[in-house]
Amino acid sequence: TEALRSACLAAMLLMLAALESGYASCPIGFDQEKARQTLQIDTRYEIVMMIAIGQPKNVRRAQRRRMQLQDFIGFNLSHQFSKPQ
Repeated sequence: TEALRSACLAAMLLMLAALESGYASCPIGFDQEKARQTLQIDTRYEIVMMIAIGQPKNVRRAQRRRMQLQDFIGFNLSHQFSKPQ
C-alpha cells in the first residue's frame, strides 16, 4: 500500500539522518501483537517497522572512494544513457 511505502521511506530517511548524526541504526524483527500490547498501540494503527538507534562502538571502518557519476554512467547528445567505455 502507499502508506506502507511512505512509512518505509520515512524509516530509511530516519536511518540516514541517524548515520549523518553519528549514530548507528538497524531495523529489527519483532512480534506484532507483543509490541502492540507493550507499547499500547491501538489496532487502528499498523506497526510497520522497529528501528534500533544508538551510539556505535569505536570501530574503524575502511573508507571507500566514492565513485563519480561519470565512472558508471554516460550521456550522449542524442539523450540516451550509456555505460562509459
